[in-house]
Amino acid sequence: MRFKFILEPQESNNTLPLNYQYPVESWIYNTLQKSDADYATWLHTTGYSENEQKHFKLFCFSQLKFEYKNHSISENKIDFGKHPVEIELSFVTHQATESFISGIFLNQEFKLGNLQHAAHFKVQTIQLCPEPEYGQVMKYYAQTPVVISQQRSEKHTTYLDPSDAAYAQLFINNLINKYNSVPQSQSLPMQAINFNLLSDFKKKIITVKEGRSDETKIKGYKFEFELKAPPELHKVLFATGAGEKNSTGFGFVIISKR
Repeated sequence: MRFKFILEPQESNNTLPLNYQYPVESWIYNTLQKSDADYATWLHTTGYSENEQKHFKLFCFSQLKFEYKNHSISENKIDFGKHPVEIELSFVTHQATESFISGIFLNQEFKLGNLQHAAHFKVQTIQLCPEPEYGQVMKYYAQTPVVISQQRSEKHTTYLDPSDAAYAQLFINNLINKYNSVPQSQSLPMQAINFNLLSDFKKKIITVKEGRSDETKIKGYKFEFELKAPPELHKVLFATGAGEKNSTGFGFVIISKR
């Protein structure tokens, strides 16, 4: 399920940090915590599990959408005055019914940002987005960067770009693992699954927990791609995002108009 939120600023001359992904993730978790503490704690610490090694949160969110011409971006902040901001949240969970999401988020007032740049918002409207028709072959655009990585050692992670020979299979494996972690998911039909890059890719580095001792820089890539797979996998991809770290704002996809 995917929902469009309109966030109404409660003050004038608002700013947000350029790396707003972790604050958005924290806002989602904190809201769930107030509504269902056991569920939010489980989602944050454990999540959906295919096995003991792989755990998935199974939600993602879009980039923030500001009104054109009414915002500006500097080195580390976004200025957007008092204009509404749009964001989409996407879930694959038994909890994510329309009434559940509206009940805990609608009319909520909250602060988003960090110590340097923050804004107070009110959730003005929530709209359930239409579900696409899922086929065998579909084209997507990664609106937020897709993360695919390999752990070289305990302290060293290599972030791969889509030209890497291992990228396509790791992308597919990640998606299958997510599908298998969904409760009551059926066995996938036996068929070839193919990932094809349709465009150049653009690198983007996002800082998570910026300014803290545990600050981390994560590298991902934005691009268009085609996926040939059972419709069940397309549904999970659209709901949860592509690649890794989706609950921190990576891998949010939209249907490509190409």
